[in-house]
Amino acid sequence: MPLPKVVKLLDLFTPDKIEVDENGHIKGLWIQPRIVGKIQNGRPVPVEAKGNKKFLECDLLITAVGQGIESKAFEKDGIPVTKGVIDALSCAGVKDVPGIYAGGEIVFQDLLQ
Repeated sequence: MPLPKVVKLLDLFTPDKIEVDENGHIKGLWIQPRIVGKIQNGRPVPVEAKGNKKFLECDLLITAVGQGIESKAFEKDGIPVTKGVIDALSCAGVKDVPGIYAGGEIVFQDLLQ
């Protein structure tokens, strides 16, 4: 399978359902569109928007919750890390590591503050 040339970030979507095949292997992820809702605790809360869910085909899904950064394992596996964060390119790719993309707190540590 050829590697994608562009990473497309989809803002204001949340995971809805993981779809698997008859063997229990992932086929893809259904995502639900959201809109910006009321401000709570100084942050906007996304709420369900009208619109169709989208299906993102994939053969691997990595979930993450932004609670802290454990970058040593990535570094050990050859992912470039500086000051505890992954050295991601502006396209979210990782230099010299094709097919690997990074985003969120592991790239922008200040998101945890």
